[in-house]
Amino acid sequence: MPTHGFMSTEMTQHHTSFTSPCAESAQVSKSGTLWLPDKYGNVFTSESDSEGTYKDLQKIAYVGPSRPLGHVFDANDNLVICDASKV
Repeated sequence: MPTHGFMSTEMTQHHTSFTSPCAESAQVSKSGTLWLPDKYGNVFTSESDSEGTYKDLQKIAYVGPSRPLGHVFDANDNLVICDASKV
């Protein structure tokens, strides 16, 4: 249940043990980094530990007020966010 703009995240392929910032989608890049763009325009990442668990979120970018519909990685492993407010 969301509290103060945050919600718990469960993933089926990877173990997680953190509270995510209202992530609109979640994906793991080729390098193994978990990426979580949120509905406020922030982008968070997390690296897995030796057990494959994602624990610590790092805010790495702010893409501005946004309405992300999802994200994907291109052939060069660059993050591409589909943002309805910027079309």
